[in-house]
Amino acid sequence: MLFLLACAATKPPIAAPEITGPTPPSAERLVFEPADEKVSPALWVDGVRHPLEYRVFAEDGQDIGGTPFGQLVDRTGKGFQQCNNQDFAALLVVEGQTFHLSHVECHPGATYLTEMDAEMTPVSTRPIDMSGVNGIALPCSGDVTPWNTLLSSEEYEADARKWLPEGGVSDNWQGFSYLAGWFEGDLSQANVYDYGWIPEVTVLDAAGTTQVVKHYAMGRFSHELGVVAPDEKTVYMSDDGLGDGFYRFVADTPKDLSAGELFAARFHADRVEWISLGHATNDEVDRSTPFDDMFTVDAEGCTEILTQWGVECLTLNEGMELQASRLETRRYAALLGATTEMSKAEGLAIDVERSRLYLAMSTVDYGMTRRDPAWDLHDHIQLPPNGCGAILQFELDESWTAGAWSIPLAGHPVGAMCSPDGISNPDNITMLGDLLMIAEDTRLHDPNLLWAWDPDDDSLTTVLSAEGGGAEVAGIHHHPDAGWFTVTEQHGTRGESPTKSAILGPIPEL
Repeated sequence: MLFLLACAATKPPIAAPEITGPTPPSAERLVFEPADEKVSPALWVDGVRHPLEYRVFAEDGQDIGGTPFGQLVDRTGKGFQQCNNQDFAALLVVEGQTFHLSHVECHPGATYLTEMDAEMTPVSTRPIDMSGVNGIALPCSGDVTPWNTLLSSEEYEADARKWLPEGGVSDNWQGFSYLAGWFEGDLSQANVYDYGWIPEVTVLDAAGTTQVVKHYAMGRFSHELGVVAPDEKTVYMSDDGLGDGFYRFVADTPKDLSAGELFAARFHADRVEWISLGHATNDEVDRSTPFDDMFTVDAEGCTEILTQWGVECLTLNEGMELQASRLETRRYAALLGATTEMSKAEGLAIDVERSRLYLAMSTVDYGMTRRDPAWDLHDHIQLPPNGCGAILQFELDESWTAGAWSIPLAGHPVGAMCSPDGISNPDNITMLGDLLMIAEDTRLHDPNLLWAWDPDDDSLTTVLSAEGGGAEVAGIHHHPDAGWFTVTEQHGTRGESPTKSAILGPIPEL
C-alpha cells in the first residue's frame, strides 16, 4: 500500500480583462486571453499576440525510453510501485540540452529527470539517484535557482518525539512507515532526522549527470519550497501545515547554500521582524542527535509553545542551540518567540520588478485567526477566517529582507464553496514576467484553475482549467532559456486518472 499526498477582509470578485479578436489590450503589458474550455489561446506581450499550445507530453506510468515515468524506486534503484502524484516540475537547459525535472510526491518520493528533444518531446527518463542522501520524502513544490539548479523540498517532517525504537513514528505521521519501501522493507533503517530538508539537485552536463545535496544548514520543517532572491544568498522558505512558521536563510556565499544564518518570522499587525536562529553549516548538523539530548519536557521553568505538534512545555538543554535550531527548527523558533500560527503556507514567489515577496495561504484559519481558542496561545496573527485562502504580500528592502506585509488578493467564500470568479485554496505560485501565476488545490470549486494576476491593475484572468473531478494544478514554472511554462495536473488519491505533465507555450522573450 502506498501513501499519497497533494503537497483581512475579502474584496469583491474581480472581472477578467475583456479581450476580443486581434486587438491588442495595450502596449507594454503582459496579458493572457481568458481561457476557453481548457486553456488561454494566446498571450499578449507589448501589444503583440502570441498563440499558445498546451501539450501533455507524459502521464504517470507512461513508458519513456523503457522506463515507467514516475515509478518509485528503492535505494538500489529497483522500481516497486507507481505513485501517480507528480507535483512540482521545471525545465533546465544544460549545455544546450533541455531536461524536464519532476517531483514525485510520495513516501518515499522521487525526482525524475526527462530528456527532451528539440521539439519538446520526451526521449528518455529516469529517477535521479538519491542514495547519497538516504532518499527523498514527499518532495512537494520547488524552484530553480539563479545558478540553474533545482531547489527541491521535503514536506511534512515526522515528529521525533514519537520515534519508535523498532523504527517509524507512533502516529505514522503522513504515512512515514511507507519509507520502508526505500529500505527494501526495513523501516528500522530510516532515521527521522534524515527527512524534512531542502535538497538541491545539480544537472552537471548534457548527459544528465546529477549531484544531490540536502542543506541541513537551512533547517528542518515541513518544506513546501524555498525561493532564492537575486542576491543569490537570501532564501525564503514556507512551512506547510497548521501551527507552522515562516523562515529566511542568508547564505555566507552567493550560490552556496551549505552555510549561513537562519531566521524565523515574528508577525506583527502590519510587518514582520526576523529572529535569528543562529549560524550553521551542513557539516555541523548531527542528524544522530536524539530529541531528548536537545530538550527537556515539562521541567520546572519550562517555556510553553504551540506548534503543529500541539502545546508543549520545553527547556533547551545546555549547549544544544545549533542542533535544536536545525533539527527542530519550528520548536526552537517558537521558544525564541517567533510566530508558529501559519495555516497551510504554500507557494512563494519573488517579484523582482516590484521588490515584493508573495506567499500563498491555502486557507486563513486556525492560528491565523481568533476563531479557535485552541490555536491562540500568543495570537500574533489576528485575521478574519477565509476558507478560500489568500495571497500575502511582503515589501522587500535593498537587502531583500521582508518587512511590511498585507493581503492584496483573497478568495471569496460563497456559502460552503468559493466563488469561481476568484482564487480558491491557492497552492503553487510563480512569476511570469510581471504577472503572478496562481495554481489551485481546492475542492471548493471545480475544476481547479490556473490564474494570472496583475498586481498593477488587480486583474485576474483564468489561464487553464484542470481536468474536472479534483485534479490539482501544480508544477508551474517558467524557464526563459527553455521558452515554455510547465504545468502538472495532479490526481493523486483523488481519482483513477493518471497525473499529467504538460507544457504551455511557446513563451516569447519577456
